[in-house]
Amino acid sequence: MIANPAAGSGPRWSRAAARFDLDRVLTLLRSRFEIEVETSMFPGHAEDLAREAAASGREVVFALGGDGTAREVAAGLLGSASQLALLPVGTTNVLPAALGLPRDATACARRYLDADPTGSAAIDVGLCGDRPFLMMASRGFDADVLARLSPRRKKRWGRLGVVAQGIGELLRHRPRGFEIELEDGGQRSSSQRAELAAACNIAQYGGRFLLAPDASPHDGLLDVVLLERSSRMALLGLALRVAGGVRRRPGTPVRRTPELFLHGSGPVTMQLDGDPLELRLPLRVRLLPGALRILGSAASPDPRHHL
Repeated sequence: MIANPAAGSGPRWSRAAARFDLDRVLTLLRSRFEIEVETSMFPGHAEDLAREAAASGREVVFALGGDGTAREVAAGLLGSASQLALLPVGTTNVLPAALGLPRDATACARRYLDADPTGSAAIDVGLCGDRPFLMMASRGFDADVLARLSPRRKKRWGRLGVVAQGIGELLRHRPRGFEIELEDGGQRSSSQRAELAAACNIAQYGGRFLLAPDASPHDGLLDVVLLERSSRMALLGLALRVAGGVRRRPGTPVRRTPELFLHGSGPVTMQLDGDPLELRLPLRVRLLPGALRILGSAASPDPRHHL
């Protein structure tokens, strides 16, 4: 088990971390598994710990934390036979819901007691450059919001802090376009301008909302949501449609592709699974089909069942 002690943010009454008992989770899991607990101490440490666990032949590696912790652990497990098991105690815990798992760590632990490791589903894993992601990679407004959100505000207020930051950024927003190119039927399409692009491996976004309703981590394709113009009204309209679960979004094209290319040069802020990362252009964003097995998961559920 790789545990992130910083996971779980927001007001105490809303924290997932406040609603679980680590001793209870360990007691449940140890009735079936031999568990060794490691603690991640800094960004990237969970990836190193997961890589060491996979190299030592661990059959299952539990990620106790949020979606960012799951992403780091998954990065360390790529290319190995080890399975990832989620124990969600993060701010939003989007990934477990997308995979048909409970959002609660104790409920997940109970699920794993009867889980058949040979029946676990394999999911696609995205690569943004050489950085893995499980849920989505995006460039534009949301990446900028998360990059400018102070860790202190996120820790204290959780999703409320993100919303407040987003409102402030919306008022100050100045659109910045970029070149994007998608593969279409084995051929690169012509480049086009966009001001927001989100390459989605799952349907959900930011909690219980649907950004790309038909996206699935089992189909070998990314669902790319594009905004050619990210004016304040366009962003607000997209936010309202996402919050309302609207499946058809006029003016918000969704393109399905195995890979895309972000042109340019120099540093760029990307959002990967809720974490802002500074990467360098040009960037290739693609999928590794069926690259990671998730304990207790099955075929992709209907995302509407988890709203």
